[in-house]
Amino acid sequence: MSHKLPLIIIADMGATFSRIAFIDEYQAIRHVKVYPSADYHSPKEVIRAYLAEINEEAPDHIFIAVAAPIVNDRLVLTNNHWDFSQQEISQDLNTKVTFINDFEALSLSLDHLSHLETIEIGQHRSSKHPYPQHSKVVIGTGTGFGTAISLQTDQGTISIPSEGGHALYSPQDCVETELVHLAIKELNRPIIVEDLLACKHGIQRLIRLMAIQENVAQIPFEPTPEGLLDAALEKEEPFAIHVLNRYCMMLGNTASNIALTSGAADGVYIGGGFSPRFSEFLQQSKFRECFVNKESVADILETVPTYLIVHPYATLVGLQQILPRYLS
Repeated sequence: MSHKLPLIIIADMGATFSRIAFIDEYQAIRHVKVYPSADYHSPKEVIRAYLAEINEEAPDHIFIAVAAPIVNDRLVLTNNHWDFSQQEISQDLNTKVTFINDFEALSLSLDHLSHLETIEIGQHRSSKHPYPQHSKVVIGTGTGFGTAISLQTDQGTISIPSEGGHALYSPQDCVETELVHLAIKELNRPIIVEDLLACKHGIQRLIRLMAIQENVAQIPFEPTPEGLLDAALEKEEPFAIHVLNRYCMMLGNTASNIALTSGAADGVYIGGGFSPRFSEFLQQSKFRECFVNKESVADILETVPTYLIVHPYATLVGLQQILPRYLS
């Protein structure tokens, strides 16, 4: 590939997949490629594979979204085997590399997604909400569980990444109270959102614990996220449907809690790699019912819309919005 303008590479490097693209002369995202993260030992190897594919050697700047807090030079991805120094990655690639929290980037995409790239889950009631600021929150299940707030200010939109997936899970009924008790016995510690909702271990645990609750002696499908979706959506297996229904209810409860604690009156958006795979099921589930099912603040929650992000590269769209900070 030949070009005259600076070559800017953007990448969303998750625990399961790494999505990479470049920004063309019209500031558009081009040539998106997806690589299995587990096949590489660090971000620099994925970048080098991509550069070889587009026949380039030296980009001018690389922006990488990762599932980790960006606090120190050393980044250790909670749900991945990668452990690396940001400075060393930049030196090894011989270019400037900027790392950004993945949900910070995803939250900055929210104002730039069309109505075809999001789907409203349930219906919200239009009303003047009690919060003066314009804020949105994005949550998402992938290998882990991410959260971030998008806030409109006079200086433009800012993002506040957070670690909501590591907050304690708050059960909404007796069924979930028992699930949490069973999980505490298994893990011998307090139970966080990721322990029951994340793809790496949470969904497998949820399936196992619900099997105990329901006296299911042998789980009739592979107890993985993929096995659950196949059994529920394709084979219509009753226990799988039961588990997936409960998952949607728990996701709605979690979304509601995060909306209330963040004041995200302009909407809760669900991203990540898992939920879009059962979009229709999620829309028909009790997600929205569980979202508004807090009697003392139901009037507020009914005005907060909930959306599913269906854009396949929304994090890259968010990275695209970050570029002017560094390139102006």
